[in-house]
Amino acid sequence: EIEVKIAVFTSEQMKKAKSSRGAAAADVFSLLSDQPWNTLRTRISEQIITVINPAILKLDDYNITFTIPRQVSDPMRLVDGTNYQYLLKKALEIKKNPNARVLIEPKLVRSSHLYSVLP
Repeated sequence: EIEVKIAVFTSEQMKKAKSSRGAAAADVFSLLSDQPWNTLRTRISEQIITVINPAILKLDDYNITFTIPRQVSDPMRLVDGTNYQYLLKKALEIKKNPNARVLIEPKLVRSSHLYSVLP
């Protein structure tokens, strides 16, 4: 069993400097290591809908990364089953309280010479 914290930043937060964004909306749940990638992908989708409520949900519109304490310190992309298997493997290397942090950020898009955030 792995404790997973999913943190979501809104489009408004992403428009601000990193130091002034404030805390991301977060949810914590337990993930069994034998559950498929679709289980976590569904939880990620639910969090995006709860926090951002996009008109149309496309996971490609978000940067989704994960870190694992003392195992994966640099954020890694979480986009498919291969990344998910790596998350499980590294999280389970933690003997006491295996856990992972998933971070979701709306992608920036460039319109003319200014950057904006996808809705």
